[in-house]
Amino acid sequence: MRSIHTKCWKRWANILNKTGFPEIEISMSLKLLIDILGWTGSILYLLAYALVSLKKTEGDSVLYQGMNVVAGLLLVVYTLSLGAFATTGLNAVWVLVGLFTLGRRWLTRN
Repeated sequence: MRSIHTKCWKRWANILNKTGFPEIEISMSLKLLIDILGWTGSILYLLAYALVSLKKTEGDSVLYQGMNVVAGLLLVVYTLSLGAFATTGLNAVWVLVGLFTLGRRWLTRN
């Protein structure tokens, strides 16, 4: 019984990568695309923050919230590909806050 148990775990260990999740084969072109999405999301976050800091837009504006939602979605894809699940969760919540703010603004428009 023990040898069967050990063989199963060894076989499973060969399937898993060092993070403990099944290894997914990603081609170089797909990896490049995901990296570009990650950089684009990061730049969008920084640009949105700069626009609010320089008083070029308001924190509840459609521009600012829209940029945050798009940036967050791009970074969710990027961080998922890295297996950075805490950061994925943070960005997903950021997207939800942006969508909530946009929805509230849409519902209370005059």
